[in-house]
Amino acid sequence: MRRVEEIDDLVKVEHAIISVSDKSGLDMFVPALIEINPEIVIFSTGGTYRRLQEILGEDSGNVQDVASYIGQPETEGGLVKTLDFRLFLGYLTETYSKSHQQDLERTTSVPIDLVVFNLYPFTATIAKLNIDFEDARMNIGVVGLAH
Repeated sequence: MRRVEEIDDLVKVEHAIISVSDKSGLDMFVPALIEINPEIVIFSTGGTYRRLQEILGEDSGNVQDVASYIGQPETEGGLVKTLDFRLFLGYLTETYSKSHQQDLERTTSVPIDLVVFNLYPFTATIAKLNIDFEDARMNIGVVGLAH
């Protein structure tokens, strides 16, 4: 296993992924990200993607549907949105690794500098009266995997 031997003090956030069930605060967070780096590309999923388009309006050019980036639609019901080789390569890439840079180039992937996920409200869902198994199952979220 190769070790990271080189690192600097700053990570320029050029690519982010945002996929959240709780969308509160996005209206302040995302415009601030864009203000810091107007060139940022934000990959997003389903309802989060639509919410970011609402927030940004005509300035939503920074936001890209993750399905168009990975070349696959999310599964029926949105159970699998971000489980993809290109995304995981982007999450785990070591910026200073020549072989990782070659992998990014080979797969036309980009490093993901910022990940913003939260889990479905599973605890609140199963606390409801008359919750059935299927409703509970649909609210299981695995960060970076199923949501």
